[in-house]
Amino acid sequence: PDYVTFAVRTLTKVHQTYVDAGYRAPKPDGTRGGDNRTDVYLSDVGRRGFYGYCTTDETSGASDVWAYCVLDNDYSSSQFPFNTSRQNLQVTAAHEYFHAVQFAYDIYEDTWFMEGTATWAEDEVFDNVNDNRQYLRESPISDPNLPLDYQAGLLPYGTWIFFRWLTELR
Repeated sequence: PDYVTFAVRTLTKVHQTYVDAGYRAPKPDGTRGGDNRTDVYLSDVGRRGFYGYCTTDETSGASDVWAYCVLDNDYSSSQFPFNTSRQNLQVTAAHEYFHAVQFAYDIYEDTWFMEGTATWAEDEVFDNVNDNRQYLRESPISDPNLPLDYQAGLLPYGTWIFFRWLTELR
């Protein structure tokens, strides 16, 4: 129950941060999952090597779709040895919920852009966690000869550093 309460508070903060920044709220899903809010499920996705994921079950063929997200149910240190379980929940909620926001614009956007900006968003909302730094090993910094939109491995996540640079230009 404490973990669920923390997850709800975290997701509420993430949602409000994005809306306050001027992003669209995720598209409502009608009554799927009980009401029209973005559904978020807690499940042991860590056993499959995932922090979480966000997807859709909308079949309209539109580019702006609703989303639902799945986050790990405990971020056990045996599955996630870096950061605390709460820190892992925070950055994953920021990352995956940003995908729900992106889906309200265009689910078909390029992977490098979606993953890079979602990883950037982790740092914007939870600046003190720094989980995104693990992706610098595979990033434009580590291999400047690769194009930004190169899709192999973890490189799309490492492109967050480009969006960090753009943010700091202002």
